[in-house]
Amino acid sequence: MTARWPLFLRARFGVEDWYVEAAQPERVAQSMWRSLLGTLIPVVAITVLLAVLFGMAVIRRSFGPLERSLGAFSTPRADDAQESIIGDTASDFEPLDDFVRRTEAALERSDRLHLALAEIDHKILTADSLEATIACILPRIPAVLGCGGASVLLTPALGMDEGMLYSVVAGGALVRSACADQMQNVRSLVEADGPQPLTEAHGIPLDTLRQGGFNVVRAFPIRDTRHLVGALLVLDGEDCNPNADRLGLAFADRLSVAVSYDRRKAELAHNLQFDALTGMANRQPLLNRIARILAESDAQRRCAIGLIGFNRFENINETLGLRAGDELLRLAAQRIRSVIRETDMLARLAGDQFVVLLPDADERDRAIAAAERIFALFDKPFLAEGVSYVLSASIGIAFAPDDGAAAEVLIRNADTAMRRAKERAAGGIVLFDEVMNDHVKRRVWLEHGLRAAIGTPELQVHFQPKIELTSGRVVGAEALLRWIHPTEGAIPPSQFITTAEESGLIVPIGYWVIEAACRHFREWRKAGLHLNHVAVNLSLRQLQDNSFADQLARRLGAAGVAGHALELEVTESMLAEHPEELSRVLQRIRAQGVRIAIDDFGTGYSSLAMLQVLPIDVLKIDRAFIREIGSGATGDAIVGAIIAMARALGKELVAEGVENAAQALALERRGCRIAQGLHFAEAMPADEFLDFCRRRQSEAEDVRHAQRA
Repeated sequence: MTARWPLFLRARFGVEDWYVEAAQPERVAQSMWRSLLGTLIPVVAITVLLAVLFGMAVIRRSFGPLERSLGAFSTPRADDAQESIIGDTASDFEPLDDFVRRTEAALERSDRLHLALAEIDHKILTADSLEATIACILPRIPAVLGCGGASVLLTPALGMDEGMLYSVVAGGALVRSACADQMQNVRSLVEADGPQPLTEAHGIPLDTLRQGGFNVVRAFPIRDTRHLVGALLVLDGEDCNPNADRLGLAFADRLSVAVSYDRRKAELAHNLQFDALTGMANRQPLLNRIARILAESDAQRRCAIGLIGFNRFENINETLGLRAGDELLRLAAQRIRSVIRETDMLARLAGDQFVVLLPDADERDRAIAAAERIFALFDKPFLAEGVSYVLSASIGIAFAPDDGAAAEVLIRNADTAMRRAKERAAGGIVLFDEVMNDHVKRRVWLEHGLRAAIGTPELQVHFQPKIELTSGRVVGAEALLRWIHPTEGAIPPSQFITTAEESGLIVPIGYWVIEAACRHFREWRKAGLHLNHVAVNLSLRQLQDNSFADQLARRLGAAGVAGHALELEVTESMLAEHPEELSRVLQRIRAQGVRIAIDDFGTGYSSLAMLQVLPIDVLKIDRAFIREIGSGATGDAIVGAIIAMARALGKELVAEGVENAAQALALERRGCRIAQGLHFAEAMPADEFLDFCRRRQSEAEDVRHAQRA
């Protein structure tokens, strides 16, 4: 035999490939394979033979008894020989019979277990209560686990002072009892290793079971999601079958599902009835109780509703944060609860509004006295998040049946009285009166009509001229909003401006006024009227809009006017209440070239330090001080002090509300340069304003010509 293979040498030595050949006699080459086959064939043959013999032995052992039995019955023999054969055959079948019986028993137990678990799962989904589910599960446990009894120990659920214990002894009925055990006792049972006597089970009330000599053989945990809420106790007087652990866990898992479902359902039902923050009843239980009182047969019985609201509570959330606001509400609820009777009801209506229901307020004085006790609670400050804070309350009271024969009506009228109390600076206690409903109806009518008037000719911008006292010429204008209703005529700003601010309509209306003022300013320039600026009043709600400065810049650009053409007026009281917040906004506005004026100066208690820090260009003397000028030393001194302060701070000064020539002359003598008021002209539409300015300019030129002549 030969073999041949190449050697590749070109890449290494640059020569042609070489071939190597090897030769060996065929007899020598095949001798090794002949030796291997000679050994392998006998081994395989012996292995197959042994397998056949073993299989035959197994078959004979399995079917031998059956063969002998059939042979015995088919071949006639003597009676004694036949009995011997049958006896031998029966003994041969005993292992097979035992195996079959054990298999049948195991299958039967498995069927019972699966049937029981299926029934339990169905019960969990359809049972009306947790106790019904436990009554379905517990009696099955002794039969399935082969124990003497079983118990379910549960810790107290929401709204319960004590836990519950359910027990079943094999063949007995379900026993239910209260249990005062704490969580650590349940945990010790679950963590115990090995049987634990009931006498050592931390006072569990199992007197009947204890007398029967039972032990807690094994405890399986029952959990509500992740928390331990109880235990399934397997009871027996002897050692428990260790194979029962897996089944006990299966039952405990189903009990966990049932307990979790029941407690979650109870929690949801509780949340529907009680406020999560304060623990008080919420709106629905309050309405139900009022309805029951009003439905009583005694028509003479009275009840009272006290609705409590906190003044400017939104400032607390903004300055101290929501956590501090929630803490203040909890503390306020505790104080109120401490001064009302057990027969009274305290509920949280919504937000910062609480309601006290006095079910037997036969006399108004009793309800008023209760409200006064509650009102006095807020004289002392609250400590929330480490900060001391004083709350002021407003309380509105409505009586049934005089102020309402239905729960919703009664609460609405109490709310109306509370809002009237909030209109006072320090809040207070207000009893509902039907006249208040007229006021509310008027406010709703105003809001609805004002919302519909936006973008229509009903809303107009009128302009009041600002006059330079020394020359008499018009140097500026103030844009003032007017509402001409189609049926009621002119509605005073004092009526609808407050409604616009409370409803938030002041924001879109304010932008519209700015756009109209800038548009007319540009048109006047084209017509040859060169004013220094046009002024527009701003509300606090507008300035608190984070996008106001950006919106203002876009509107100035769209109108095609420079920032210095616009002057924005803010009241002194706004700046005094929110100096830091408004300062940042005003800085951004002033950076656009827009002038800032303080309206009604002298009434808002501004400090000199605040005037130095805030970006203020103009001070407008309030009309109340102008009225006093020339009437005596006091009025003259106040106006003189304001004028001197404006000069010292480098601020421009404007006097508003000038009604006669004497006031104008007195202001001019004291150095006030610009004034406005009915003495010069009232606010007028844009076209009339243009004509007025032209006449005024012509008169001023005639005066100058006469002076030169």
